[in-house]
Amino acid sequence: MGALGWLVVAPGAPPRSGYRPVMRKLIRLAALFGIAKKVYQEAQRPENQARLRAAADKIRQRQAARR
Repeated sequence: MGALGWLVVAPGAPPRSGYRPVMRKLIRLAALFGIAKKVYQEAQRPENQARLRAAADKIRQRQAARR
């Protein structure tokens, strides 16, 4: 009998119903983490920092014009 945290599965037995949703969440979380890491790395590049500043200034100008 094998144990994996809270999930106990007998050898050769099909996984419990709670196994797949947990794995799906872990895979989704890993994918989101990878995307967030890439976005963070791209934001650190100097040419992208200039674009981000320009976009932020444009948003501030729009907000100031609305008030």
